[in-house]
Amino acid sequence: MKDRPITLNGNGFELTWAENDEQLKELIESNAAPYYAAILYDAETVEKNGPKIIAGVRRRDFFVPQIIVEPVSSQRMEQATKAGKESINFAYTEDDIKHTYSNIFLRDADVPNLTVVKIGGSAFDFDDQVYDGKNIDTLCNILWKIHQEEKDDKERSLNRMLLTVGAGQIGEKIKNHYKKFGNNPKVSKAFPELMAKALQLNLEQLYAHFGENEASLLSSGAFYFVGDKRTRNKIPLIGMAPHYILARDGIPLQDSDTHTIALAEFYKAKKVVLVKRTDGIYDFDPYLGFALDQETGRCKSTENWIDLQRRNKRLGVVDINDMLNGHISRTGTNFNIGKYDGSSGHLMEDSALDYFRYCQHVEEILVVHIAPEEMYYGHNHERNKFWHAVTGEILELGPGGWEDVLEQRLRAAFKGGAVSKIVKPKDLNTKYAKQP
Repeated sequence: MKDRPITLNGNGFELTWAENDEQLKELIESNAAPYYAAILYDAETVEKNGPKIIAGVRRRDFFVPQIIVEPVSSQRMEQATKAGKESINFAYTEDDIKHTYSNIFLRDADVPNLTVVKIGGSAFDFDDQVYDGKNIDTLCNILWKIHQEEKDDKERSLNRMLLTVGAGQIGEKIKNHYKKFGNNPKVSKAFPELMAKALQLNLEQLYAHFGENEASLLSSGAFYFVGDKRTRNKIPLIGMAPHYILARDGIPLQDSDTHTIALAEFYKAKKVVLVKRTDGIYDFDPYLGFALDQETGRCKSTENWIDLQRRNKRLGVVDINDMLNGHISRTGTNFNIGKYDGSSGHLMEDSALDYFRYCQHVEEILVVHIAPEEMYYGHNHERNKFWHAVTGEILELGPGGWEDVLEQRLRAAFKGGAVSKIVKPKDLNTKYAKQP
């Protein structure tokens, strides 16, 4: 194995050799996942103790591809497949190796006119907390409608989209548990797999709103299924960027926003649409003062909410530098009490914004509220007229109701228009989208 020169698409990549099982274990456990782009095994290692090693690596880094590069016995092949599950690969010949590596270390793909849509955890929160909330279902129906409405192939290419989600409330609980008990090596070891399961659960939940005829639920590593033909016929649902990009750029599994930006950059999408529980970017959190009434699912006191929002201002086009340098408050609010909860990185993770800052292809991030109706209040004597709680703007509700408002704002975002969007200075040098 050591005598074989290994190349990737004509370019070399760095190899770290482990002389024995213990050294491999030490290497894997001494670096936070994802760290290695792939793990390679020779026949001797696999025959001796392969299944145990492979299962141990998978527990530590759930998504890292594991490749057996020399022929092994049928018994060990079966055991290794069971231990590694979808992460295991067999590549014995030079052609096998080239094929396997080309699927793992993909070059940036060009999907024309693609928009990446991220449905954030807060979007799911709305439906969970509001008793009559069914906005996720409405959202999925609108996205499918936008995708399918043009029959001409040339026009339909404008509607291609890739859909991703965060780990949601389950993921938050796992992250909070890890923050508290991460010094326990057993908890630390379990963390990557738990995050992977939370992400997969949210993807499967979202997929249920589409079905097999409308969407493709892709597992991590199945990026070679995303292309011109796949996005033409269905909406791919996928949770994270290719593993080697995570390892190359140091993207943790839990940073779902960064995964979204990295996916968009990988597929050369110009726009990322964030569907969240906010309709834009403000000087400070527009939900400050919004305390949720558990019985009605509405704001307990609109007057108190409006009063605390008097000094707030919604921003239309925001420079990425203003998001990162502290000019805009990004402290989150606890919906139960309507007060700041001390959380930072409101709207989007700092790591995602920093990644976007240096992207070559992604040009803007547009914000759409999962439930625009939540930002407005009305009066009994004005049945179809509503006032925005922060800006005071008046919205006349048409016969299509709030579903029509959501659809209009989604359509606008696909065309580059939104109540708020984040852009970057044009003179920044790009550093991402590199070849491995």
